[in-house]
Amino acid sequence: MISIVVPCYNSGHTIATTIKSLLAQTRRDFQVVIVDDGSTDNTSTICDQLSEEDSRIKVIHQSNKGLMGAWKRGVVEADGDYIAFSDADDYLDESFIERIETIISEFSPDLIIYGMVIHYSNGDIVNYCNKVPEGYYDRGAIKDTILPQLLSNGSMQSELIAKSRCMKVFRRYSLMSVMPDLNDRISLGEDGLTMFATVQIIRSMFCMGKYYPYHYVRRNTSMIGQFDTRVFDKIDSLYCEMNRIAKTYSYDYPEQLLYDRLSVTLLFVKKYICKSLDGYYKTKKQIDRVRQSLDFNSAIGGCSIKKYSFGSKVFARMFIMKMYFPLYWFTRFYEKIRGRDV
Repeated sequence: MISIVVPCYNSGHTIATTIKSLLAQTRRDFQVVIVDDGSTDNTSTICDQLSEEDSRIKVIHQSNKGLMGAWKRGVVEADGDYIAFSDADDYLDESFIERIETIISEFSPDLIIYGMVIHYSNGDIVNYCNKVPEGYYDRGAIKDTILPQLLSNGSMQSELIAKSRCMKVFRRYSLMSVMPDLNDRISLGEDGLTMFATVQIIRSMFCMGKYYPYHYVRRNTSMIGQFDTRVFDKIDSLYCEMNRIAKTYSYDYPEQLLYDRLSVTLLFVKKYICKSLDGYYKTKKQIDRVRQSLDFNSAIGGCSIKKYSFGSKVFARMFIMKMYFPLYWFTRFYEKIRGRDV
């Protein structure tokens, strides 16, 4: 059986719609585990009402432990041999369970990966998929073809396996095996940390190629003025944990961590420039602090941006060369023209 774990916090305006969409599957033999992570709105009441209406729903209430702690609790409480995930404001195709059960029946992999459809607030719809060719991978193939370029091929945001946990079905045993090594205090990049640890230990994997059953709805909750500059400290904490996981599981490609760190840092610098109301001078001071950090300079020293796309290369070069004035205005202008949330 497959269990779909849905962590939620103050999701009263979306949780009912999401759960009802999950229950509309063409197959009925599955479970939905909702973890209410200390909500202070009407989320708890709605979840309990939904569970009374459908026996496939299991609701867990707990004090607030953060996203990592919430989905971990869901995995522990789940009854299924396989675990899928959904956020509390997204939805899945109606045939998702049926398609996944077909793969499990034929291949019995430890991990199944697939794509997602991103619905932007401006109306754009984009298919986002893994960069792994479709098919079955045993442990030998994972070691030979996946791990060497797992986090980067040298381009920006070029990880072979997408980091989102919502683009995967895990064998529950595999998740339970790595969960003790996943730090609950990580509040940014926890999905990537989970993916990174899990791929180190799985015996097999199946990539469903250009299959996009998960629908990620980008809402206007991350609008201008809401950017938290503590994100750069959170990136430091994330890669401290990533390096620890790499040592724990003897990951032989440390340069991949540098490439991934460089890419993630540049992405959040772009987000900060586009979303913050701080103004140029305060923004310049903050991004210069990031630019001068020892961790970022280590990433620069160990990486090349030659494979970046033209736009990403220009952005990276201006940041590395401390050309903050053109960086700031070029980025804000480009993203405004594009009209899509970063």
